[in-house]
Amino acid sequence: LQQRIVEFKQNANVDDYETDLEAVQGEVAELQAIEADKNVLDEQLNQLGEERGRLNALQETLTNEGVALRDRLERLEEADGNAASCPLCGQALEGDHLQQLTLQVQEEVDAKREEYRQNQEAFNEINANMKTHRVDIKEMGMVLKKLPPLIERMGVLQNQVQSAHEAAIQLEEHHAQLEAIQSKLENEDFAQDVRDSLAALDSQQNEVGYDSSTHDEARQELETHTQYEQLYTRLSIALESLPTIEQNLEDSMARSQRLLQA
Repeated sequence: LQQRIVEFKQNANVDDYETDLEAVQGEVAELQAIEADKNVLDEQLNQLGEERGRLNALQETLTNEGVALRDRLERLEEADGNAASCPLCGQALEGDHLQQLTLQVQEEVDAKREEYRQNQEAFNEINANMKTHRVDIKEMGMVLKKLPPLIERMGVLQNQVQSAHEAAIQLEEHHAQLEAIQSKLENEDFAQDVRDSLAALDSQQNEVGYDSSTHDEARQELETHTQYEQLYTRLSIALESLPTIEQNLEDSMARSQRLLQA
């Protein structure tokens, strides 16, 4: 039994469980950090989508406004320089009013074109960022498929570490009990009341002054009886105590062996 205890201690190394647990916890922490980054990208992608929608609507507005300005400019350019009224509003024209109005509309057309160009650049940049985000999010999603089974594995290892610690403590306790019983058996540290009674009888015999030569045979019978009584007491203690302890040890080793095979 002691040899089996030694072998079990060598095989049921709690440190191995803790090493595996630390490794899995490290992987889980890394993946959870990736998951947090993915959540940030998801939120950014939603925001970019909203901004792209706004820019797209603005682009349509700018297009319509540009068409209207271009139409006004073409009408002004086609007007007769000596015309008495404005081709746009019909009001009377004086001096170089037509030329000034044409220049003003041209500036508005140029400004609208620049606004359109800038809006288009922003729109294209958002599209590029959204494309990059989608690629990154997809790659992160593939990596994060490992997270659920790793979290499950981490829980199993945590239970194994806890169970292994408990089993090791119980094993030490049972082993200590076994050693204590073996020590009592080897040192005859048991049935003290019986041995005290025998010592008292020896003392009484000495005080009475029995002739040792006369009572050798009786003394031999008494010693034989005492030896049998001591042997009986020793065996009784061993038989009463060892099965329980051995069963406890067997249970602890069986439980821990199941953990090793998990």
